[in-house]
Amino acid sequence: MLLFHTINKRLNTPLIDEIMREFEDFTLREILKADFRAQMVFKNFGIDSKSLLGKTVKEICKRYRIKAEYLLDSIVENMDSKVVWNSKELN
Repeated sequence: MLLFHTINKRLNTPLIDEIMREFEDFTLREILKADFRAQMVFKNFGIDSKSLLGKTVKEICKRYRIKAEYLLDSIVENMDSKVVWNSKELN
């Protein structure tokens, strides 16, 4: 279930750490612009995405006491799900 956490544990490489640092520097606005489905992930974590658009993942995780790895895992898992838009299935 926790894909990123599992990969990080197995590989434990500086590359994984660098990817995580880069993810933590993204703002909520940038993430939602890249994939609107991420909004549901933030909502599931109890994060009000409308009021925190300018905040970075690191700031949001600190405020809500969430590990960034869990947030990233959830976003990736959510990207795999299909989306229904105006009664049409999208991949």
